[in-house]
Amino acid sequence: MNEKSEDKQYLYTGDIVVAGCAGEKGTDLILKIKKEELLKKFNSSCLSLYKSRADIYEKLSEDIIIKACGSCLKSADIIKADEGGILGALFKYACDNDCGMRIRLKAIPITQLTVEICEYYKLNPYRLLSSLYIIFCKDSYSIIDSLESAGICTAKIGILCTDREKLIVDKENIEYINRPAKDEIYKLGADIEKIKGDF
Repeated sequence: MNEKSEDKQYLYTGDIVVAGCAGEKGTDLILKIKKEELLKKFNSSCLSLYKSRADIYEKLSEDIIIKACGSCLKSADIIKADEGGILGALFKYACDNDCGMRIRLKAIPITQLTVEICEYYKLNPYRLLSSLYIIFCKDSYSIIDSLESAGICTAKIGILCTDREKLIVDKENIEYINRPAKDEIYKLGADIEKIKGDF
């Protein structure tokens, strides 16, 4: 889909790229607090494989991204999606920078296990605790190529624009990115800070 053809009323100002996968930190915490329950539903080797992957992305940092991309990041903004997930981080960036965006939800990297766990507990993975980074830039192709060469999961997920509308454009009907509510993990009765301290 060509986002630029969706709406003639705005001007394109940049690309939006992610490094990492949506909801990975939240998935990791759910695996800890619901371990016994999830072992009955999922294969233990599948959970172990995910944990190894999550450990890698937990160590992902802005410095690693800068080292991988070098001069490609000139004039780019980098933010981290944490509590409230990727949609919470995108909403905040748009408000802080007085801009709009067009997002393709299906382009956001996400593991199958995160999808299945979120379906099981009826959670929105895009509003679940994350540890991915969002890069707002002009040269998305060079950045994506550099990140992929460094073994980092990455994708272009949308564009920035001059209006203030924050839209998800790849659903059956266009949806607005709403103001963030509490992180989805709280629906499990989880105290995030306590869990972080216990593990």
